[in-house]
This record gives sequence, C-alpha cells and structure tokens, in this order.
Amino acid sequence: VDSAVLILLDNSGSMEYLTKDGVTRMQAAVPVVVALHAAATAAGAAVAVDAFNIATTPVVSWGAPTAKLAGLISKINPNYNTNDYQAVRLAGDKLLARPEQRKVLIVITDGNGDRERTSKHVAALERCGVTVIGIGILLDSEMTSVYPSSINVKNLQDLASASFKHIKVAMA
Repeated sequence: VDSAVLILLDNSGSMEYLTKDGVTRMQAAVPVVVALHAAATAAGAAVAVDAFNIATTPVVSWGAPTAKLAGLISKINPNYNTNDYQAVRLAGDKLLARPEQRKVLIVITDGNGDRERTSKHVAALERCGVTVIGIGILLDSEMTSVYPSSINVKNLQDLASASFKHIKVAMA
C-alpha cells in the first residue's frame, strides 16, 4: 500500500467533557487512534499522529511503532481552544510533502471549531488529491458541511467499528 496516513486528534478542552458512559471524549478517542494506527501500519502505510488545540503537536512521527504511540497518547491532557483549521492546513502540508501516492487525513474531533475556515482547507486538500475523513465524537450536529466524507458517532461502542469502515474505503 503506497499510502501516507496522518491521524489528527482533537486535544481541545471540550474533549475533557464526560460522556453518558462516564468517560471523557478523549478517553473514548485514544483507543481508536491507537487501533487505526496499528491497522494502517499493518497494511503497509506510513502513519503519523498529531494532536491539536491552539497549536498542533506531533504525537508520533512517520513510521513510529504503535507501542510508542500507545505510551505517549494516553498522557495527552486536553485543554485550550479548537484551532482545527490551522491543524488541518498543517496536516495537509505534511501529507503533500510525502512521497506516497495515496494520502489520507483522518480528523477525530468533537467538532467545536471553526467550521467555515476548516471546510475551506478540507476542500483545498481534496482538490490536491488528499482523502480527508472526519470522525465526529458525540456531536450535536452532522459534520458533512466540514468533512464531506465523515461519520458522526453517537454511541461510543460504535466508535471503533464505524471508524474502521470509513478507513477501509479510503485505503482500498
């Protein structure tokens, strides 16, 4: 698989909100990020993970083992605002600089960012050949206006399976 996959995890303060299941949105997202990293790596893709709030921070760089990601990602403390438009732009720049033929950006978010500016960056990346997938965690509204290829997971038990179904299509 000649693919580069960048997983972009929302690390804003709203990811600390408790769900009805008694876990935070971040606690629900972390195992999904680790599983997506493992699956894409096993498929032969180059994979990196970044987290974003007011700034974008690399969690693991291209080719890092999933075990390293698992150790680091659980230490992330969500805070500040959701600067999703800048994070999507920076992630796109990283992907476009990669030599792989297929480029996939997966954004896992609770959607409390700047929808208008982010949707413009998503559209620009898609025109450049980057597949952008949005995975919404317990959103009050759909996110297709920002991420045309997206899912909005309302039930935490469905988060992993719904995510994998979307990713499988992108990697095919």
